[in-house]
Amino acid sequence: MSWFEKLMPSRIRVDIGKDKKVMPEGIWEKCQSCQTVIYKEDIIQNKHVCTGCGYHMRIKARERARERGQR
Repeated sequence: MSWFEKLMPSRIRVDIGKDKKVMPEGIWEKCQSCQTVIYKEDIIQNKHVCTGCGYHMRIKARERARERGQR
């Protein structure tokens, strides 16, 4: 046991990271207008328009070309 661990009271010691759940990146997106967190697939199905306030989100050029190619 190190000298620092001896100085720390037992109630302060915390095991960080044991109960933390892993959340994959890129699943949720936040509306810039109303701050609503929306599932990414719902945004794509709604043509990049917020389901809460109707804000039109930016679309990257490659995504726009991909959507036009599907028609």
